[in-house]
Parts: sequence; structure tokens; C-alpha cells
Amino acid sequence: MKATWLHVSDFHFRGGDPYDRDVVLRALVKSVRYFRENGRKADLVFATGDVAYHGRDKEYNPATKFFDDLLEAAGLERCHLFLVPGNHDVDRTKGAGLTRTLATREEADAYFAPEAPHYHMLKLHDFREWYNDYFKGTRGAREDSTCGVAE
Repeated sequence: MKATWLHVSDFHFRGGDPYDRDVVLRALVKSVRYFRENGRKADLVFATGDVAYHGRDKEYNPATKFFDDLLEAAGLERCHLFLVPGNHDVDRTKGAGLTRTLATREEADAYFAPEAPHYHMLKLHDFREWYNDYFKGTRGAREDSTCGVAE
């Protein structure tokens, strides 16, 4: 069995003047549509990293429209899109007290233990909220880990 995929990344959606970004993204969507219509249809789309610029909720609004347009151009459903957050999907203002102070293996083991509070996950809150809304009925992001099953 053969599978064809499209890999995209680093959108850095944010407020302000989106003209340059939109020109490039419209051209990408147009190319994906052209390739599908000419026999080069992707089976899956992987978007790996940096959907937003600062990991804040309003930055994901244009991402919703873009991914919908991209999937429509590819002739695919949302279940064929797989997203992985990047370092720009982390809101660094949340959990500001989390600095790199784990000096020993024991401290790291205690901090990341499954039963320990997951303070570091606060930084992905807005990404997870958007992700869970966007993929509602398909899949959801874990609350306790950045690792998960690709459903």
C-alpha cells in the first residue's frame, strides 16, 4: 500500500499585516489544488510546528481558515490532517516561573513524574484549546503530555 503526504510547517500566524504571509499561503493552496486536479493527490497532511507566533488564542483564528482551505484544495477531511505544536505554539507568558532549574536527574524525574502537576503544559493551553475545537469529534490533545496517539 502506498501513501502520499504533504508536509508543511512554520506558519507563525499572528496579528498585524498578514499580506506577505497570505500571498504565500494562497499560492500554496492553489498549488495543492492544481496538483490534486492533475493526478498528484496527497493522502495525508502533516503540519509540524509553529502554527502560531506567540501561542495565543487569537493567533489560531487565521489557522482555522487556512487549514480548511488547504484541506479543501487537497480534497481531504480534517481526519487526514495531523498537527504537531512547535516552540512558537508555546505561550511563554504562562508558567513564567518555570525556568531551567532542574539541576539533577532526581529533580527532573520528580518534576516530570506522571503523578506530578504538569505546570509546563500551561504554556500549550491556547494551542490545545484551538486543537480540540478544530478536531472536535475526530481527536483531541492530551492534557498531561505532548505525546499522543495519531488517531
